[in-house]
Amino acid sequence: MSYPSNTREYVQRFMASLLCCEAIPSEDRAKVLSKPVHGQNDWLIARGTYRNSLLAEEDPVVAEPFELINGGRLALKVRLREIGQGRSQRVDVVAYEFSILGLPQNPNGLQCLRYDKPEGQPRGDGWDDDLGDNPHHPWAHLHINFAPEPADLKANELRLPTGSVCPALLLRAFDYWYCTTIKSNT
Repeated sequence: MSYPSNTREYVQRFMASLLCCEAIPSEDRAKVLSKPVHGQNDWLIARGTYRNSLLAEEDPVVAEPFELINGGRLALKVRLREIGQGRSQRVDVVAYEFSILGLPQNPNGLQCLRYDKPEGQPRGDGWDDDLGDNPHHPWAHLHINFAPEPADLKANELRLPTGSVCPALLLRAFDYWYCTTIKSNT
């Protein structure tokens, strides 16, 4: 998925969406890693993704997921790459991960979910040439879990293919659901 823009503009738009996210306490919304990596054309926006050692090196706060206002945690990572020049300049959303964990009791019974679009797609086991993807582990997918954070790997085997989704739209859709569904216990 790519957008007509440059990486700095895309990062600014994503950060604007994050600053509007009412599910995250207002004083915490700006505490996120946002920096160029591998040169000025590749960017990383991240908070609390456990697999990223850059976070712990930068700031211990951004190494931890966001604590949500009514319970639960949100970790996110978005990798961007600027391609082309001039009028053909675009931003490619190379990869993203949104992990929503430890949600409190809610009418949907949802305890955690995760959107993934990993960087690259290995062909590996299960690859289907007719589909151009792997039905066992689709390239861009949603995990839905109705059990506590999956200690058991099998609890995380449902991967519903979604195709690429705009990371800012994921954030805004989650924020709307969370703020209208999960109420404070106080």
